[in-house]
Amino acid sequence: MRKEERFFLLLRVLSRVDPAEAIRGFFSSPLMMILTSPDDTNFDWAKRRTNTSSKIIMVNATIEVMITELI
Repeated sequence: MRKEERFFLLLRVLSRVDPAEAIRGFFSSPLMMILTSPDDTNFDWAKRRTNTSSKIIMVNATIEVMITELI
């Protein structure tokens, strides 16, 4: 087994990680919850399994483009 193959076998997806700076806000994902304890320790939990649907729904999406000018 090559060195690169062994490296990828060691990788894992953790269900609990301690991010450097995490804030729970309005833009939280329903797939991940970020909590901060009273001692300022941040934890986030990701669902391991999520039920999904195989149905395809066609929608008309509007794309907004924001242009900022540097002066």
